[in-house]
Amino acid sequence: MTIAANFAVRWLLSVLVALAAVSTHAGQNDNYPFSLDTEKTADGHRIVARNSGPAPVSVRVSLVPELKALLVRMQQLQKEFPI
Repeated sequence: MTIAANFAVRWLLSVLVALAAVSTHAGQNDNYPFSLDTEKTADGHRIVARNSGPAPVSVRVSLVPELKALLVRMQQLQKEFPI
């Protein structure tokens, strides 16, 4: 994996963790049953929002086109050169 690809993966995971932490914060001592998970699919990965609580939750996750293209290329390289 190239340095740029490694950086992109770490950056994306950091953003997802930050979004999950901010989105699930209902109060300092409250744990609202909401989570963002990633699931592996046949052609890549998908982000799944799970809300088990009574209140509606809104989440917006966006990837810039350049990062999305880089992630697709990284998936292709992982298939060609498995670790």
